[in-house]
This record gives sequence, structure tokens and C-alpha cells, in this order.
Amino acid sequence: QNYLKQIKILDTIIKQKEELHKEIYEAATDVGAIKYDKELVQVDKSHDRIERLTIKYLELEKQIFEKKLKFQILKNRIVDEIQELSDERYINVLYKRYVEYKRYEKIAEEMNYSFDYVKELHKCALEEFAKKYPTKSHFKI
Repeated sequence: QNYLKQIKILDTIIKQKEELHKEIYEAATDVGAIKYDKELVQVDKSHDRIERLTIKYLELEKQIFEKKLKFQILKNRIVDEIQELSDERYINVLYKRYVEYKRYEKIAEEMNYSFDYVKELHKCALEEFAKKYPTKSHFKI
């Protein structure tokens, strides 16, 4: 189960980094009002601040790109592994839960099953997944 949750964890990390990226951009582009009566030193400090923020922005951009690439590779691998299961119901419940991030209530509604049956189906699907991929439970992002 932890192995399958990695998709959502990585997706959350990406979203947080994108938010920080946006904040850094806004901070770097918010130069404020220019005061012409201040000394040149003030301009130099402002320039240094913008330079530092720009470097941070570019570093974060690279990190986001790398995380998105990792996300796609991981997601594709997990989807392929889920789709290798023998029971179509298991495939559907695990896909909806770990790839689409759906709650049990929504899965039950979409699959026309009771909530309790979806929980039991999910448990059985995880058991089959663990049998098929016994080393996956130890895998980390």
C-alpha cells in the first residue's frame, strides 16, 4: 500500500514545489516603487536580491522538472503493475484509489458496489498485489 501511495506523495511534493516556485517568481518580480533620491547602494542591494531569487527560481524549476519526470516514470510503472493483476475488479479498485486518488465512497458509487464491498475488494486487491510484487512494499520514492 505504501508503494502505491508514492504516486500521490510525489504529486503533492510537485504541487508544493510549484507553489513555492510561483512565490519566488512573484518576490523576484516585485521590485516595488523606484526611489530616485536614494543612493546607488540601495539599487545594488535590490539587484543582489533579484539575482539570488532568480538563481533560487531556476534551481527550483530544475527540481520540479526532475520530480515530474520521476512522477511519470513511477506512475507508468505502477499502472502497468496494477494492470497485471488477474481480476478486473482489483485492477479497477486499485487504479481508482491510487492513480486517481478517489475515496472509497466515490469508488463504490462508480463501480456500483457497496462501501463495505469496496473496502473488502480493496483489501483482496492489495493482498494479490503483495503476492505478485513482494518486494514492492519496501520501495521508496
